[in-house]
Amino acid sequence: CMQDAVTPLSESEAVDLVKDVFASATERDIYTGDKVEIVVINKAGTRREYIELRKD
Repeated sequence: CMQDAVTPLSESEAVDLVKDVFASATERDIYTGDKVEIVVINKAGTRREYIELRKD
């Protein structure tokens, strides 16, 4: 069953995972941009985080 393969994450764990995934993609793909915008939607509303991907 697909639901058995789901690992629940806290909001901060999910955001950290997204950051790690994009940082890894940036190292492997030259066409990935320099920044990423992460939009968190929860009961309290929405918030945006921006991270720089490339340091060079």
